[in-house]
Amino acid sequence: MLSSNGMDTLPIQEVKNMSMTYLDSGTIKMKMVSPMVCKLHPKGMTAYTEYPQGLKASSYKPNGQKEATMTALYAVDFEGTNMMIARKNVVIINHTTGDTIKTERIKWDRISKEISSDTTVIQCKTDGSILYGDGFTANETFSRWTIHNLRGSLYMNE
Repeated sequence: MLSSNGMDTLPIQEVKNMSMTYLDSGTIKMKMVSPMVCKLHPKGMTAYTEYPQGLKASSYKPNGQKEATMTALYAVDFEGTNMMIARKNVVIINHTTGDTIKTERIKWDRISKEISSDTTVIQCKTDGSILYGDGFTANETFSRWTIHNLRGSLYMNE
């Protein structure tokens, strides 16, 4: 692992083929899956958890139906900040609408329960419309979102 100061850092914990389920009062809220998870605590720096081979996270509705799924080729979760960054080919699917968002980097703030991106966004709608933007903000279940500087062509039923 290469820490932000450019020095090699060995993980203090490493997990392969991780699968984690978050429950609230017996109801599934989220599932996370990753081929490898590394916990690191470089000297003089904040501890963090790294997903160097990617991460898949799915949120669930109270009735148990999958609401949204996010996949990324890399993610890092910073301890004590309630902040996760996912990057490299980030894809978010809203299972209720079937819409897909693609971008290169997102930030998930678990305190504000908001997901955001400040990089180019492509939204693929189920009707075939493709929209572009310069970032987005969404709630953490991805049931509501806003794309910034939206442009593209929409298909409309007459």
